Amino acid sequence: MEELTREWGLDYSPRVQPQRVELRRDLGVTDLTLTQVLFIVGLPWVGVAAKQGPAHVLFWLGAILLFYLPSAAVVIHLNRAMPLEGGLYQWAKLGFNDLTGFLVAWNLWLFAILNTSEIGLQITQYFHYISGERGAALAANKLVVCGVNVVIIAGLMLITIRGLSVGKWVHKSGGGFEYVAIHAGECRNPERAIARSVWIAAPIIGVMFILGTSSVLALVPMEQIDLIAPIPQVLKSGFVRLGYAGAIAPITILALLCIRVGQSSVLFAGNTRLPMVAGWDGLLPPWFTRLHPRYQTPVTSILFVGIITLAFSVAGLIGVGKQEAFQLLWNASAIFYALTYLVMFAIPIFALRSPAWLKVASASGFLMTLAFVILSILPIVQVESRLSFALKISSVVVVTNAAGLAIFLSRRARRSLPQLETRGASR
Repeated sequence: MEELTREWGLDYSPRVQPQRVELRRDLGVTDLTLTQVLFIVGLPWVGVAAKQGPAHVLFWLGAILLFYLPSAAVVIHLNRAMPLEGGLYQWAKLGFNDLTGFLVAWNLWLFAILNTSEIGLQITQYFHYISGERGAALAANKLVVCGVNVVIIAGLMLITIRGLSVGKWVHKSGGGFEYVAIHAGECRNPERAIARSVWIAAPIIGVMFILGTSSVLALVPMEQIDLIAPIPQVLKSGFVRLGYAGAIAPITILALLCIRVGQSSVLFAGNTRLPMVAGWDGLLPPWFTRLHPRYQTPVTSILFVGIITLAFSVAGLIGVGKQEAFQLLWNASAIFYALTYLVMFAIPIFALRSPAWLKVASASGFLMTLAFVILSILPIVQVESRLSFALKISSVVVVTNAAGLAIFLSRRARRSLPQLETRGASR
């Protein structure tokens, strides 16, 4: 650690301990490349991009050049400077302070909650494309959407309480490049392998996004693009004219639906552990750490996260249509995620002794992320009030982060009070 302190200008304190366990180094360039493709390529993004029309190609290429490659460079260097278990949370905590690290974890937690709260909208919309016009009325009914949310989220809570022995069949996909750094300790020659995998994965991801978006534009008029389920919409439109072969579409959509539920299950299960860990650290009340007497899972934390997720899923439907409700939840969750990227890009600029080229790359990623946050406040679908849409998203982001700040400060004050009393008594 002394060598890293001299090289990067960091001060490793006792509160940040590196992981000393030697892991098996089984991962190579191919594994890391496929991991990036799996984590980064998300189905709803092609619908959002298709709303930009034929110019989407330039947007995707610009995103790769000005955001994806800079983020890869930053992650590689941060992982080298701070090879700590915990990734971005630990980087923010060490690069800046405990509060920044807590808010990074807080925003990742909120991102996961809102991402899961979309599940009812997506399931009913997928069902619409599977059943045809017969299911259109049910899919459009808000009470049905709320009922599906209750059933699915309650199911996720039961599965998570029961433990991973039941939920291990679920497969996770989605996320971002920063997750690759988690596996650095299991890579053969991690610095070289991660760097090479980026150069290989970047064009593959770009081509997949461009072709996926182009397929949406080729089969669906731009004003009719379904942001909730763009790929099922394309499958339904493409196979409808193929007679008996059209049966492929609902089968494929059903498979995509199962994958989406699986993703939500793993995301929800992981998210329920964060309040438990915060309780261990004294940042949340100790009752978040209570375990189920039989299954030894954080039952209180699971119930709390489930209730919050359900509340967001219902609140998003109030006074708006399904497309607007989805974009409210989707954009808000994306902003929470983007805020953590702002912190990541700020570390090499302000907190880390970095070469000039890395500062330039970090500045590019920071500015692109900031532009994304600002633009995400605005809708890209027809809404009843653009001002109301912007105010809803802005207020959710501001109020929830203010709540996170209040929780951190109050718990820190409570922890410091006994120390002050002890010092006073000793005098």
